Amino acid sequence: MSRTTNPEPTGVAQRGAWRLPLPWLLALRYLKSARRDAFTTFLSVVALGAIALGVAALILFLSALAGFQHVLRSEILARTPPIEVTLPAGAELEPALAATRAVSGVVRVTPVVRGRGWLVSAGRVVPVS
Repeated sequence: MSRTTNPEPTGVAQRGAWRLPLPWLLALRYLKSARRDAFTTFLSVVALGAIALGVAALILFLSALAGFQHVLRSEILARTPPIEVTLPAGAELEPALAATRAVSGVVRVTPVVRGRGWLVSAGRVVPVS
């Protein structure tokens, strides 16, 4: 008795899956076990699900981080002046403010005092720097 062989490939090719891209063909090939071992197929499905869940979590985290970065930058830039002038010790403030206001394009001039000290309120003392 001689054995006859089927010239056509078996598996996914008979169902017209050759039109799928190569990565999909490889994924289908290795997702289904050749020996019909249920445990191997189960492990393949669990691994595929874990990878998909990990990628989804990474995409979600990165998009949330990008949004947070955008908000943080806009908040910092909204509160940071484009120019900051530091006067030497003992300099008069009013002439410096008037000279700065006289520059064309200046919208607002706000004096800021920097230093260290103590803030006392209702019996509580808090250091300020």
